[in-house]
Amino acid sequence: MLQEFGNPWPPVIKTFGFVRTIKGRSSTFGFVRHREIDKPHELALLTVTFNDCVDRTWEGFHRYAEQGWTIDPDAVCAGMEFRQEWTAVTKIRLRLVSGQDPWQCYWVRLFRQREGDKKEEIKDASWLFEIRPQLTETLARRFVDELKLTHAVVDGMDEYSV
Repeated sequence: MLQEFGNPWPPVIKTFGFVRTIKGRSSTFGFVRHREIDKPHELALLTVTFNDCVDRTWEGFHRYAEQGWTIDPDAVCAGMEFRQEWTAVTKIRLRLVSGQDPWQCYWVRLFRQREGDKKEEIKDASWLFEIRPQLTETLARRFVDELKLTHAVVDGMDEYSV
């Protein structure tokens, strides 16, 4: 696309999902309350899902169509969507990436049990799913209060485990 048409890159919406099953019910942020958990040993492992998708309300779809460009919003959204999902997650580590404000961020490292042999494997989420420092306090509180994860500092990184 020609420069005079501006930046054709639509904004994206990032979603972070952390689900833990309690007594056969899936519980996500906002739905787990301490009073519902009367047997902590019945808490299961986590399913973690990160999604990066185009904001369908982007005014560029309409603006570029008026200028004669044929942009199919469905094709753009499908082509740019990126999703990562992990099951049987036992630990989440937040690794601070060095840099000066406002460029500091945390990258997510996940520990999960492999299918079959149940050995631990480590998976790094894409850098697309970096977390800004101002969100980590809220995230930490929700990990501990709502998902009942245990917090520790391991090798200088915040770790939340089942």
